[in-house]
Amino acid sequence: MSLIEQLNEWLIARSPVYLLEFSGKKMRWCEGCWKDNRFEIKRLKSAEIVYESAQPDALPDVAATVKELRAISGYRFPFEKHAAIILPDHFFTFGSFLVPAVAARSGLQPFLEREIHKTTTLAFKDFHVRYELGEKRENRIPVQYCAISRTRMQTLFQIAERSGIVSLSVQPAFTGLVKALKTATAEARHPSVFVHLGERTTTAGIFNREGLLTIHTIDRGLNDLLTAIKNACNCNNEQAFSKLTDEIVLLEDPNCEAQGEIETYQNIEAVLIDLLQKIYGFLLLFSNDHPEESGFLKIILSGEGTKIRNIDRLINANLGIPTTFFQSEVDMMVSTLTLPEKESPSTIAALLGNLMLSPWLLERYDRIMAA
Repeated sequence: MSLIEQLNEWLIARSPVYLLEFSGKKMRWCEGCWKDNRFEIKRLKSAEIVYESAQPDALPDVAATVKELRAISGYRFPFEKHAAIILPDHFFTFGSFLVPAVAARSGLQPFLEREIHKTTTLAFKDFHVRYELGEKRENRIPVQYCAISRTRMQTLFQIAERSGIVSLSVQPAFTGLVKALKTATAEARHPSVFVHLGERTTTAGIFNREGLLTIHTIDRGLNDLLTAIKNACNCNNEQAFSKLTDEIVLLEDPNCEAQGEIETYQNIEAVLIDLLQKIYGFLLLFSNDHPEESGFLKIILSGEGTKIRNIDRLINANLGIPTTFFQSEVDMMVSTLTLPEKESPSTIAALLGNLMLSPWLLERYDRIMAA
C-alpha cells in the first residue's frame, strides 16, 4: 500500500462521514456503513424541519433548522463533522433529452436552457446544473441532466455550516435508491419500476441492471392525502396521519364493494386516483417511446407513503403490475438492522442506498484535506 493510500485510510478512520437527509418535513442524521453485503446503522436520529412559510417552494427557516440539526448531530464547537447531503427529488429539476451527435460537440447549454425553462421561470444562471451523456444511437446522443436552484443550495450550505457540518457531496434521493435496487435486482428481460412515495412529491423511475432508463417527479405525495383528510374531518396533522397509517384504509381487495364504504378512503380517493393516473401515464409514455420493451417486471415502493397499509395491493390492482416494497427487495441486506420506531427499510431507502453508493468516496482524500 502506497503512502497516499495509507494516509487516505487513516483519514477515513479518523473522519467518519455521516449522512444528512432532508425529506420534506423531516431530516435524518445517520451514522452507518455498507459492509459484507449488509447494512449497518450505528445511529439514526430525526427532527422536524421548520419552513419560512407553507408554500410548496418555501425555504427552511435557517435558525430553527440549525437548532434541530445541532441536537440530532451532536454538535460540539469548534469540532466539525463531514456529511453527504441527500435532498428530496422535488428540490431538483431533472430530465432527459436527445441531441444530434454533431450538435453535442458544439456545447449543450442551449439544449439544457430549453429543457429547464419548460418547468421553471428562473433563468439558467440561477441553477447549478450537472449532466451525463449516454451511448450514441442512430447518430443521436441521450443526455440526462439534474439542476438545483443556487438560492436553495446557499440556504442548505448555510444551515450545514452553522451546524458544524462540512458538506462532502449533495445528491437527490433517487440516486442512492437506484444504486440499492440495481444491486438487489437480478437479471431480467423486462425493466422494473420504482415509486418513491415522498411527503410532497412522488418520484417514479424505470431501471434495469444496467442503470436508470428514465425518471419523473409527480406533484402528489403523502401531504396531499393528509390535507384531504384534514379538510374533510377538521382535524390536525397528527390526527390525520393516525387515520391514514394506523387505521385500515385500504382493504386487501381494493376492488371489493366494502372499500368504498370506508370514510377515510372516501376522503382520499380523488388524490389516489390522480396519483395512479399520473403513474400510469408515465409508464405509458415510456412504452410508446420504447416499443421494444413489452412490459414491466414489477413495481417497488419506498418512502413515507409505504406506511399506508395495503398501498401495494391498491397499485397492483389498478396498474396490473406485481407490486412489492423496497424492504422485500433487500431483505437479506437489512436482516440485522435495528431501527427506531415508525422507521422501516422502506422509509429510509434513500439513506440505505447512499450508504451503498458512498458518493463522497470519489476524490475523498482531497475533499477531506481541503475541508
